[in-house]
Amino acid sequence: DEDAEVYDQHMREYLGIDEALYEKLLAK
Repeated sequence: DEDAEVYDQHMREYLGIDEALYEKLLAK
């Protein structure tokens, strides 16, 4: 499904951003 691909892509972007923020928190 195209919807599944779009959903997966958005989740990867969200997790990528979330992971970056998490690393910043650990860096403090």
